Amino acid sequence: MRRFIKWLGLGAVTLLALLVIGGWLADAWLESNGGRRLLENELSGAIGMPVRLGGDYRFRLVPRISIEGESLSIGQAAAVPEASPPITIERFRAVIGLLPLLRQQLRIDAVEFEGGRLFLADLVAPEGAGQGTVSGAQEPAAASKEGSLPAVGSISLRSIVLNFADDGSALRIDELKIEEFRPGHPVDIHAGAALLTGNAEIATARLTGRLQVAPDAGRAELVLDPLAVRRPGAEPELITGTLEWSAGAGAADASAAGGTLGGEFRYASPVGSVSLDAEVRVGETMTGAATARYRRPEQSGTAELEVVFRGGASVYVFDTFVLGVADQTVSGSGCVNTADALSVELQLQADRLDLDRLASWIPQGEGEAGGDLPLDLAVAVEIAQADLSGATAEGIRLVIGREPQCPPAMNPPQDTANAAQAARGG
Repeated sequence: MRRFIKWLGLGAVTLLALLVIGGWLADAWLESNGGRRLLENELSGAIGMPVRLGGDYRFRLVPRISIEGESLSIGQAAAVPEASPPITIERFRAVIGLLPLLRQQLRIDAVEFEGGRLFLADLVAPEGAGQGTVSGAQEPAAASKEGSLPAVGSISLRSIVLNFADDGSALRIDELKIEEFRPGHPVDIHAGAALLTGNAEIATARLTGRLQVAPDAGRAELVLDPLAVRRPGAEPELITGTLEWSAGAGAADASAAGGTLGGEFRYASPVGSVSLDAEVRVGETMTGAATARYRRPEQSGTAELEVVFRGGASVYVFDTFVLGVADQTVSGSGCVNTADALSVELQLQADRLDLDRLASWIPQGEGEAGGDLPLDLAVAVEIAQADLSGATAEGIRLVIGREPQCPPAMNPPQDTANAAQAARGG
């Protein structure tokens, strides 16, 4: 019996030594050029986009099999392949399931990303992505094919910035947690984020909702249930709705980079309720259309705003700007500039306006209504005929703030016109 215990102890020590040596050898091999290339190829095949490990990384056997490291890049810029990749991660950690690995299956128990950026305008979908539906669950035999997303036990993101344009307009994800992620199936999501413009924080948000991503990563749907947005000095506003993302067709066509972002949103404020329908195409330039409706409790009608826009490099042009309030219409064009501080510039026209009826739609109350606006406003309105307090005037020009100075008007691109028609349901 004593000899058996002695040999059992020696066996345990030997096994432990083999594990340590095996872990050291595996770590050394994985950190070599050959191991790095193999790992990059496996990860690229798993998600259908190029993956590069730029910095140091480590392979660990205890307490769980994991890979952690620095400087991870995913994807390839569409227009300029040698440019910076659209997704960069500063630090990452992945925990791999042991039993599935022994069955030659890859099961990722946890993924953690901290620090990094994602440029939506440069993102290209995997080859053939976007052809299926968000909810289309894969057959087991197809679940491991190249270009399909793997199931993940938990996903954690911290301090990741999603850039919409080169002007600093972005969404900073401070924290995001997803449990039991499976492609093609809805999953609960909890997140905290901040909206940035011109590199300045203009609002913070807390999200509870459900996320569903297609197996090919070409489509995604996010249900807000709800999204709580807080602006500086204001009470939180609860927003509900659905956000959908459809990625570009593939890297071979630079014009198909980015994708389409659309959705329907609703929220109630102390002075009324707002609904928004929008569709935006993100690529080398951003084009889109949106319709917003505003209703006040004490009013019988609805104010409606319709815009068709395009832009990039910090300037967004309104090719169409139509505002309807109290059965009256003001239309024209304008622009938004986010280079330094947020500025809105509009050149509008109206045939006839009843200013008394319009005044009844302007919210009255304490607080921000009489304070400084958090933007530079430049609006010029040319009114052919205006009615106010029983008097009528003709040929009026009103200037709010200062004279607008937008880029010269141009014919809207065909894609923008199509987006406007889609937003109107035509």
